[in-house]
Amino acid sequence: MSVPRAIRITESGGVTGIMIRRELETATLSEEDRAELDELWDAAQQRLFEPQPRPAKAYPDEKQYAITVVGHDGTMRTIEVKDPSAPPPVIDLVTWVQARSHPASAEPAE
Repeated sequence: MSVPRAIRITESGGVTGIMIRRELETATLSEEDRAELDELWDAAQQRLFEPQPRPAKAYPDEKQYAITVVGHDGTMRTIEVKDPSAPPPVIDLVTWVQARSHPASAEPAE
């Protein structure tokens, strides 16, 4: 799968309990950022859609991420991961997208 058209991340949990939604449209990236995303995406996609292990125990205030990938044909696929058990390449991708996008919304988690 090539780099998706968009990556949406919904972060919840953590100390504040606020749900933050972000979206990154890949067409708006600079060439440098696009090359960096290509590398991150190659590493993350191999782990992104495999079953995630259950953590040995729950951690108070752990963060959870719902990651939605929007393909160039409009198809969407969403997975959910928890920070302590997510594979490092997936967390690297989440961190990178968060740094390059603005929150689309922020609201108290239910």
